[in-house]
Amino acid sequence: MRQEVIKILLTIIFVFACSNAMGKGGIENQQGYEKLRSELLSINQTDTLTEWDMLVLAICWKESRFYRTTNENYHGYMQISRIYVKEVNRLAKTKYTYADARDFRKSVQMHNLINKHLNPKRNLMKALRIHNPRTAYHRDALKKLEKIKEYERQRGKK
Repeated sequence: MRQEVIKILLTIIFVFACSNAMGKGGIENQQGYEKLRSELLSINQTDTLTEWDMLVLAICWKESRFYRTTNENYHGYMQISRIYVKEVNRLAKTKYTYADARDFRKSVQMHNLINKHLNPKRNLMKALRIHNPRTAYHRDALKKLEKIKEYERQRGKK
């Protein structure tokens, strides 16, 4: 009897902790999400997100939780590496710098350029593989994409 009560209490604590970790509407750092969402809409000069845009946001969520983090190996919301920047420049004949990866607008441009050359049909799975080859990464990013889609559907109902 006592063990059952403890199990129930632990389950309640776990569920409560998970729901708090997910934040309002299932998205961590809601303020950061809204900021990047607005910027993406501004970049595209539209008032609705495409599935591709939502993938960009899912990558940002997975990589940085919508905070513009930077370390010596990865920059910005999308955590772009030096190699990624070099590959974009090689494929698209551009002159992005590693510092440009700190800028969300330029990161989105680089993401779109590398996919224009390696993934012209904008296949979501291929885009995730280009960004990060790990299967576990893909699963988590796709879950985040589904949460963003649901959040955007709910936004549309308001």
